[in-house]
Amino acid sequence: MENARTYFADAMERPTGGLGFTAVTAFTVSAFIVSNDNSLKVASIGISSIISVFMLLAFLLDGMHKGRFALKTHLIQKPLFLLFFWAVISLLIAHMDPRKAMPDSAYSYSWAQGLNSPAWRGLSFVLRLFLSIFAIEFIISNVDTPKRFFKVANLTIASYFLVCLFGLLQIALFWLFRIEAGSVVTEPHFRAGGYVGEPQTYGILLVSPLFLVIAAINKKCEGICFSKRFLKILLLFAIIDLVFTFSVSMLVSVLLALIVNSGDVRKRGLIIFIAAGGIVLYAFYSFINSVLIAKLVSEIFTHNSRTLTWNIGIKMLSDNLFTGVGIGQSPLLSGHVSGLINLSFDSLSFDAFRVTLLNSYIEWGAETGVVGLIILMYLIYRCYGAARSCGKTDEAKFVKLAYGGGLLALAVSANSYGGVFYIGCFNLVFAMYIAGMRVFNSPL
Repeated sequence: MENARTYFADAMERPTGGLGFTAVTAFTVSAFIVSNDNSLKVASIGISSIISVFMLLAFLLDGMHKGRFALKTHLIQKPLFLLFFWAVISLLIAHMDPRKAMPDSAYSYSWAQGLNSPAWRGLSFVLRLFLSIFAIEFIISNVDTPKRFFKVANLTIASYFLVCLFGLLQIALFWLFRIEAGSVVTEPHFRAGGYVGEPQTYGILLVSPLFLVIAAINKKCEGICFSKRFLKILLLFAIIDLVFTFSVSMLVSVLLALIVNSGDVRKRGLIIFIAAGGIVLYAFYSFINSVLIAKLVSEIFTHNSRTLTWNIGIKMLSDNLFTGVGIGQSPLLSGHVSGLINLSFDSLSFDAFRVTLLNSYIEWGAETGVVGLIILMYLIYRCYGAARSCGKTDEAKFVKLAYGGGLLALAVSANSYGGVFYIGCFNLVFAMYIAGMRVFNSPL
């Protein structure tokens, strides 16, 4: 911890590297300031989206000062831009095609007001996608040296410690004193939601930097300023928090990503991870076994709210095969489509709640069609190619495990929730993966 105190004290005394890099550090912190309600938002807008707007302003100011506007080129840039342009085109087609007109029911939903109204929701999601992609590009362009890369990595670990510490205190207060601090679910059983309002969303925050911590323990990188002892304690905190979210999709995604990256994890690091998980499992075996296994079987093999939204999304895609219903439009059509295929579920109220498709890939396909899915698969393929062409230096291997592993875990878990492309922590992991590959001599 002494190294960490020295690092941050030194960072306060030195210039941060310009307005652009200052915006990057602000975005890094903002990625963890997330809530499902409006408690951590400004005018219902997430903090990371607001920082993305400041990034855009910084980019414009810097461009006017230099007399040119330019972003660093990289292997994933063209697929990202293509993804955005197709989202715009498919939305325009959806608005022009009379067969895709909004049903009357969409105008009567209580939540379909303001930017969520049929007139504005598509445009607002085009803007959200633009800000997400621009944030990724901006981070890649400004995190252009090893020093800057590790500054962001260390700031991420420091922020992650606070996120995990809050969850651990939340769990301890409930189990020891039955005090509900922050956002918890107590029925039908306890689930930690941290401060974000929902356990799965908290799980996304926990998964995003998890492999960064594992890589910092596993790989020898001089840029990481935290001690191995601190990082091992942080990893234990993160595992405990993640287990107590009881988010099956998050736990499964971490295990799969760990298996895929097992060749890059030293045996000692793998033993530490397994041992920490084993301690938590042993301490709460009967409770965890009865809840997690039952939840996994139920969510995959039974008719429930999640699988219902999958069926709705698949129906949307089949009826709008090539261009989809338009980005952001699926919640406005969910109730109508549910009626067409005679699907209903008592816990879903399409009028009172914004029912999103709980699978980011089905959601993207339903909203942008097969063409959008092909572009997305092309983007994933290019990311896979970046991993295969990863350099042989210790730093390049660190990037592959720290951010490639986290990106894989988030990509797998996206099968259980919608809108992964708009989440700040996902954008951060994605951007740092590409930035790290560029900085540490990979051909990007």
